[in-house]
Amino acid sequence: AHNGANKIFKPEKDFEIQEIRTELTNGKPYFLFVGALSPRKNVARLILAFNQFCKIHKSDIKLVIVGERMFMTNDIKDALSSINDPNSIVFCGRLQIERLQQVMSSALALVYTPYFEGFGIPLVEAMRCHLPIIASNRTSIPEVVGDAALIVDPFDVDAIATAMAQIATDPNLRKELAQKSAARKEIFSWDKTAQTLYNAMIATIKEKSINNA
Repeated sequence: AHNGANKIFKPEKDFEIQEIRTELTNGKPYFLFVGALSPRKNVARLILAFNQFCKIHKSDIKLVIVGERMFMTNDIKDALSSINDPNSIVFCGRLQIERLQQVMSSALALVYTPYFEGFGIPLVEAMRCHLPIIASNRTSIPEVVGDAALIVDPFDVDAIATAMAQIATDPNLRKELAQKSAARKEIFSWDKTAQTLYNAMIATIKEKSINNA
């Protein structure tokens, strides 16, 4: 029984996207990460990969990080200290869901590279917003994203940076992945989750009744 995502997540119109980017990143496009800054979320390597991408491609794309900062680790602090342009990374903290929807739907792509994940609801939220996705190849994540993402080794900073470059420089790839996200979102909904669990409970009850007969 897969998880779902709130139905509030949806694509924004172009003018709304530009308004949100103006508020958040001075109008610049941005990669997005959503999640608590716990070690398994692999944020330090994400920051290092983004810095590498910026150095090679001289891009004005930003990195926006949405999540609770209570788990800020020394690895993340060390990664931040190595950034060429500290203003290229925007920390938003935890956002209310209405604002998160705006920030999510206005991103260039979601970059989600934990090395352990039970499911990854931000992936489905991104699909509902028709975003291109860069995703980790570990634990549950490949099953969730299917073919709707560029898959990378979360321990390979070069691979994450290369995927960012592909997204940033190839509009056809962005369009293809956005279309795949839009299609794959249909697999996931809380209604389907509830129905699957209900069917499993009914089947279990029936089986127990037969065994006790």
